[in-house]
Amino acid sequence: MQTMRKMLLGLFILVVAVLSYKTLQNSLAENALRGEFHGKIVYAPTPQKIASTVLPNANVLGDTAGKRIEVDLSSQRVLAFEGGSKVNEFVVSTGLWGRTPTGNFTIQRKVASQTMAGGNKSLGTYYYLPGVPWVQFFGNAQIPWSRGFSFHGTYW
Repeated sequence: MQTMRKMLLGLFILVVAVLSYKTLQNSLAENALRGEFHGKIVYAPTPQKIASTVLPNANVLGDTAGKRIEVDLSSQRVLAFEGGSKVNEFVVSTGLWGRTPTGNFTIQRKVASQTMAGGNKSLGTYYYLPGVPWVQFFGNAQIPWSRGFSFHGTYW
């Protein structure tokens, strides 16, 4: 009888733990989809219609002549240049895990929104972020864009 009580208590604790985790996980996902973080609503820019077809010989990434960005890893800033003039400057947060690659890169793929997931559940580093906005994958001859390095907006 004592063994049965211990088993039932253990099962009850396991069920409560799983339900609590699922509730927290669902709550975080719902908040992410609503754009609510730390009790405040974060508004994203109005989505723009994206062309569904590409014309032959079209420059799908736009006119890049004379445009560049520089990322200052030490000050965590991005500088945008057009021609020789700085046209904008932004605060940035680089590379959560591992180092941000350095070098000269080009934007090789753009998507309006993408789910990002990774990390390790057992280490507590797992993340699942639906709808990460305005993802721009960059690469060069040494580091292909498919490695996943990107600039992107945030809602967190």
